Amino acid sequence: MKSFSLLFAALMFMPMVANAYKGEALIEGIIYYINTEAKTAEVRANSGNSYYGDIVIPEIIEYDGVICYVTSIGERAFYLCNRMTSVIIPNSVTTIGDYAFQLCLELTSVTIGNSVTTIGANAFASCIKLPSITIPQSVTAIGEGAFWNCNSLKDVYCFAENVPSTHSEAFGETKIEDVTLHVLDGSGSAYENTAPWSQFGSIVEVKKCATPTITYQNGKVRFACKTEGVELVPSLTCTPRKLLDGNEMEIGGNFAISVYAVKEGYENSEVATKIVTMSQMGDIDGDGQISVSDITSLVNNLLGK
Repeated sequence: MKSFSLLFAALMFMPMVANAYKGEALIEGIIYYINTEAKTAEVRANSGNSYYGDIVIPEIIEYDGVICYVTSIGERAFYLCNRMTSVIIPNSVTTIGDYAFQLCLELTSVTIGNSVTTIGANAFASCIKLPSITIPQSVTAIGEGAFWNCNSLKDVYCFAENVPSTHSEAFGETKIEDVTLHVLDGSGSAYENTAPWSQFGSIVEVKKCATPTITYQNGKVRFACKTEGVELVPSLTCTPRKLLDGNEMEIGGNFAISVYAVKEGYENSEVATKIVTMSQMGDIDGDGQISVSDITSLVNNLLGK
């Protein structure tokens, strides 16, 4: 397993949960509609289309002491954000809304998490600099104009074993006759016989590592993968709660353990992620306290020390 970095400066216990809240909030530069009762959050548009640069959407956020999972990208969330260059959509997201990334003219890299089931109408329309897109195996529906006028596309990777329900104009005004479609080994004929996928210039079958699984118990993390002979590449991150004055930073007791599988001759697997809270982590090192040393013990476990 490869090494990885862990960001933390101080550890604070989670505060008491306040009253339920439903509404918008700005957290680490991203606007969300938050429902603390359902413990969910949806990415919303930022006034003035002010999202720019490289955007990494977290799997979880904390609002008023409540951990919420980011489950959707709302309608027009990044519409006309023409200074945004890349976006990573986490595994917690299940829906990409209509027009979500339309007219992101400088967007050159998109990572779609492996829980997304629906890509809405015109979701990536006129992303004119996007060279490739990977549609994960979880996707079951792609809306009208989802990739309309994306004429820099050279490769589309669609790893859904069953051909998604796809609007006939999902790739409208995109010259897909010049694009290579990459699909899972054994599913090529299904795509060749289904419009609009049948209109791609060429369809290539590829092998892909199975998505690993993660189990966590009593400070021990175990990974498994159905594809034999893979190398597992883990990482561990934590989410800063807020920046304080000076050089200090609070972090919530929330950690994302992620892993993906690689093997020569195979496409990399999708990334598996498991969220562990401080209460789940427990007293790993046996000193009677939950502290930074417990995080160190968890890191050493992942490193195989």
